[in-house]
Formats: sequence, structure tokens, C-alpha cells
Amino acid sequence: MDTIKVLQEERAIWFDKKAELQEASNKIGATEQALLQNNLLPIFSDFIEQGVKIEVRRGGIYFTMDHPDYTYGKELFTLYLQENWHYADDDVQSAFKGLDLSYYSTQTKGDNVWELLRLFLLGELAGIVRWKQVEILDIVNETVKSFKEERDRLYEQMNLVGKAINDLDIKIRQLEKKRVEFELKGDGIEFTKGLEVQMKYNYTPRIQSIKLIDFSKSQKKATAVFQFAHGSLTSREENVSVESIVDQVAHYYPNYVKDTKEELLPS
Repeated sequence: MDTIKVLQEERAIWFDKKAELQEASNKIGATEQALLQNNLLPIFSDFIEQGVKIEVRRGGIYFTMDHPDYTYGKELFTLYLQENWHYADDDVQSAFKGLDLSYYSTQTKGDNVWELLRLFLLGELAGIVRWKQVEILDIVNETVKSFKEERDRLYEQMNLVGKAINDLDIKIRQLEKKRVEFELKGDGIEFTKGLEVQMKYNYTPRIQSIKLIDFSKSQKKATAVFQFAHGSLTSREENVSVESIVDQVAHYYPNYVKDTKEELLPS
């Protein structure tokens, strides 16, 4: 039988693999974003000449401009890309299917040069959305499509790694519960600090240690002997659910349990 320590070491190896895959995914995303920016900016060259800063991300195109009252670029408007949620299907060729123009409304007072310029630029952008939407979507979809095969392979690997980690987590929890049950039936378990353990639906004392004795014939019920967290007073509660106590104590294992052991459980 595997020990908890062996399984945790195996889990750590899989987590390193997960981190490698995540780093690879981040690199793909950064490369894709840079290419999108490079391919789309020529369409908005007039905006750049007027001091507009444009940031292209996978989900949208963000327009900001310096404002005399702010130390950062204030939002002008945003073009959101409508994602095609069926893009993972083999017969769907387009990652995005439309554009949404988002902008805030306000009331200009007097000669508010910045807001008036924003409205002027908004009109220009509306024209681009009207007449160049298909061109923009074609550029975006072709750019994203060039990374699809690489992304699909990476996601497949990430799913396999995630499943391996999940399977190990289940095995670890099962062994931890067996260890907890074994120790509760033996010398008991002492916590590193006072913790709440529900004995009955209306009784949840904060305790420092606990053990189970006097099991029923079915082994489903027992008497809990425990020490309160404050002081040295010991008490007991009869007819508690063994499964419930084991589950609760296992939740605290091993972080809040003293003297946890690494050896195999007895057969």
C-alpha cells in the first residue's frame, strides 16, 4: 500500500508538470496577443495619431487617452469581441463572431475639449465598426486560428495532468481518513490548537484532543472522549457518528494534528 508521503511526492511532480504547462500556455497567450496587436493597429492608425492608446487583448480592443485631470489614461471606449463558444468543435472555424461597441454616456459642460474629442473619435470608431467589422473579425480569427492546434494539444495535456492530480488527491484523502480512523480507535488524536468538532447536530465543542471508544456492533456509532480546548477538563459524548467524526478530524489532518505518522497503515 502506498504511504501518504509517497503519494504527496508523486503529486508534487505532477504539480511541477502543471506549472510547466501553464507557463507554456501563458507564452502562447502573450505571443497571440502581440500578433493581434500588430495585425489590428493599422486599422486604427488615425486614432494613434491623435494620441489614443490602444491595447488589443484576446477578448477586446481597449481605447484610452491621457486626460488633464488624471495621472493615467482615461477610458474612451471598448470594442468587445463576441466569442463563439462552439469554437472547440472541429467544424467551427471562427473563434469570434461579432463586435460590440461599448462606451459611457455623459453630459458635456461648456467647452470640454476632452469629452468633445472623445465623441468625435467615437463617431469615427462607429464608422469602422459599420464598414470594417468583417475585416477586423477576419484578422482576429485568422490570428487566433494559427494557435488553435498548439492550444488544443496543450489543453489535452493539462486535462490529463489535472485528472492525475485529482486521482492522487482522492487516494490521499482515503488514506488520511483510514489513518485518522485508526488513530481515533487507538490512542486518539491531539490537535495543535483548539478546533471545533460537531458531536451532535446541536453540540459542537472546541476541543484539544479526541478518541473513540465503545463502538456499536455495526461500528457506526461510538463514544467520543475529548478534552476541551480551554483547561484540562475531559468529557465524553455517547452515540456519536463514527463517519462524521472521522470526516471532520480528517479535514484537519495533517495540518492541525500533532505527531502525524508516515508509515503504512496496518492491514
